[in-house]
Amino acid sequence: MALLIDGYNLLHASGILPRGRGQGGLERARLALLNFLVESLEPAELTRAAIVFDAPETARGRPSEQVHRGLKVYFARGPEGADQQIEELI
Repeated sequence: MALLIDGYNLLHASGILPRGRGQGGLERARLALLNFLVESLEPAELTRAAIVFDAPETARGRPSEQVHRGLKVYFARGPEGADQQIEELI
């Protein structure tokens, strides 16, 4: 991977995450961030990029890995979270 992103760190720093999220707000914010990244990265960068979200309480049945419009997305379910998964990917 050439570009590894801690999803929630970037989500908070970007201002995409609204204060009063409400039902489904976090999911909408993640989707907005993923779409922003896909539209901002060059195709060659996109194929070498990945984003990792902490997901200790992610709903059962959701895969721990997926691809969003060419961007690899990981949901770190272990107690160590995204930081540990990013270290493993490096």
